[in-house]
Amino acid sequence: ERQAQHHELAWRLGALQPSVTHDRRQWRDEAGPAARAQGFRFEESGAQLAGSHSGGATWRVDFRRGLADSLREGTWRRERDSRTAGLAAGTGSIAGMRLVGEGTWRQVERPEGPAETTRLARLDLAGRWDRSASDWSLGYRVDNSRTEVLDRQIVFVGERQGDFNENGDYVGEDQGAYDVILAGTDSLVATTSVRGDLRWRQGFAFLGREEWYGGWSTQTVASLEGRSTTDQVGRLLVLDPAVVFDNDAAVLGDLNFTQEISLLEHEPRFDLRGRFGYRQTRDRQFAAHPEDRLDRRWQATGSANLTARTTLRGRYAVDGERRESTEEELSARRSQDLTTRRLELGWQVAPGPDLRVGLQGERVTRSDAVSAVAQQEWALRPSARARLRGGWSTLLEARWSNVTSDEPAGVTRPYTFPYPGGNLESTLRLSWEPSGYLTLSASWFARRQGERGWQHDLRLESTARF
Repeated sequence: ERQAQHHELAWRLGALQPSVTHDRRQWRDEAGPAARAQGFRFEESGAQLAGSHSGGATWRVDFRRGLADSLREGTWRRERDSRTAGLAAGTGSIAGMRLVGEGTWRQVERPEGPAETTRLARLDLAGRWDRSASDWSLGYRVDNSRTEVLDRQIVFVGERQGDFNENGDYVGEDQGAYDVILAGTDSLVATTSVRGDLRWRQGFAFLGREEWYGGWSTQTVASLEGRSTTDQVGRLLVLDPAVVFDNDAAVLGDLNFTQEISLLEHEPRFDLRGRFGYRQTRDRQFAAHPEDRLDRRWQATGSANLTARTTLRGRYAVDGERRESTEEELSARRSQDLTTRRLELGWQVAPGPDLRVGLQGERVTRSDAVSAVAQQEWALRPSARARLRGGWSTLLEARWSNVTSDEPAGVTRPYTFPYPGGNLESTLRLSWEPSGYLTLSASWFARRQGERGWQHDLRLESTARF
């Protein structure tokens, strides 16, 4: 038996906008076993006062109280009593900038156990300056609450429906019968979390749209997050790296930085882009397998329209991934120090408006400093796309690669490395669009890796757009 009620009385006109709400939900199962609760009941009442003024300024104050009960042995018992207060305010646009702030205080009391208090605060400052072609935002968030300790678990999902085996080792997409998931434990740890982020896009067209020094733009994205059990809260609030990445008190320390650049934007025949990414993480969220990760990526891509129908493309990327992980018998995460260099050159031609063919060559080198495994791969990737009559279209792709691998005896190859020898992948896709709102497609994918047999996947799909 289920019951749900919702009542609201609100005034949404004028500078002051008050409202009151009441929610009540109840569920009962008289046939349920005595070992567990036979029902629950949740009731919440709240009041809110909001304001809207000229210029876009807004504010809001609200308070809510919630009561949660469970039905055990025919008697309703109080399980939780919560009180939540919130405050939010936002300014209008001032010199192209806008400031938004929000704070929440929540206290939860239980008949058994100490009261839990959560404090949340958020502050965002954003600006858009069209004259200087700048678009930016700054964010700051604080969370003082209890964090659930997580653990990795190996779950059976069915034959050829998972990516892992029973030991938690990655065996390939849809090649195993298990998946590794994150699950909460019974442990709660009081933590303070602070996060600061920056996003800044800068264009230089104001220097001269038709000049080389004005036809480029950059975008910067940076963030630093620290969740910690430290007593030095003041230093954590200012995001002191020594506290954020402290080995004893840190639950999660995460630094992200990405820099992108786009060149020759005033030349429609060319597209040149560069990207640098850096991420450093100290992860202690799990009951086991603490990890330290460091990822770096450099990438340069470019394309040139040689003629109206011919395009030349290229990409060069260097990826570095270092992970120090505590290994156990059932650990699916092992330490590794990978370096991957990838060079791609492709040529594409459109003989007609409904046909496009291409050929791409790839050279990839991989190495792992932990296992001392090194690989070199050469690959060819031909492709063809055709648009047929009556809304029909087709795609044909193939990738043939030859992998030579230097593997010392007794080591385990990183699961991201391909199998040595010849690898072949092919894809055939046939689609039909009877209207602009419906697409029907059938795709066939075949793969052969090294000395293993063929794997075939057939997929039928329908997509409706409303």
